Amino acid sequence: MKILKLITNAIGAKRIKQIALWITLLTLLIPFQGFAQILNDLPPNVKEYVNKLNSYRENVTVTKEEFSDEIEPEGLQKVDMLQLTIYKISKKIDNLSSEEFKDLVNLRNEAVEEDPYKLKDWFSFDGKETSKNLNINSNNVKIKLAAIDKMILNRISKIYNKEIADLHNIPLLAKVKIIERSDEIYEGVRGIKTNVTNYNVIVEDICRGHNILKVGSQMTFYLMNQWKKTKNNFEIGKSYFVGFFAITDDFGKMRLALATNELNDGIYPIENNKVIDPDNSSGINGELLWETFKSKITNVLDLNY
Repeated sequence: MKILKLITNAIGAKRIKQIALWITLLTLLIPFQGFAQILNDLPPNVKEYVNKLNSYRENVTVTKEEFSDEIEPEGLQKVDMLQLTIYKISKKIDNLSSEEFKDLVNLRNEAVEEDPYKLKDWFSFDGKETSKNLNINSNNVKIKLAAIDKMILNRISKIYNKEIADLHNIPLLAKVKIIERSDEIYEGVRGIKTNVTNYNVIVEDICRGHNILKVGSQMTFYLMNQWKKTKNNFEIGKSYFVGFFAITDDFGKMRLALATNELNDGIYPIENNKVIDPDNSSGINGELLWETFKSKITNVLDLNY
């Protein structure tokens, strides 16, 4: 206290208040500068898609009265403003015309193709900022951009089916040949250890992810060892059609994780240049020439069918 009094006497109480005010303003300003700077540093297509998603949540106000014709009074009393905001924005996405929605999906495709790492990292950053400032009782609630992205996938699922929506959710899709595997004990920053298997592959062809994958190049993806069925489905020297998620790990390293689904673990063997799908989870009735299959995947992603 004596030190504080000496400083106050030296520079004056009024000056102390001015400094305190500036510190407060800077503290409030720095996060917004950081937010704006990170947004500005995004690649063009990713930035455009992020801004488009943001336009759906900006200046969205909700009142319980406006939903009185759609939700019964008893149910309306139980929901909070966050739930109503999600419902309102979801309806906005669902009410887009076919052409508007297709343009939105194409914009999403361009962002995913350009840099899936930056897009995922932005969703993570935005999610933390949004959670930090969340007030579910406000009439103007901001929801996470990742939630709006999910609404787009949900509409794809409603129009077509869940499998097609799942395909849109996977940022990298390719034909690869397995050449090597190795086991790893991955330790995160919190000391949590996970047993993973890394697969080194040659990229033989690409359906999605041309900015990350290159035909003829080698790359590595990983899967968790508890995915025993998936692990046992890969054989060295054989080719597969698979999908990958772009992951930035705990140490900032960019990695590729195998994307799976419920039906066949997301693995389609390729034999004699034919994609094999005995469960018909992709709708190819057993097998299909790779070139035809690749064209089918492209049409699905572009909603051209």
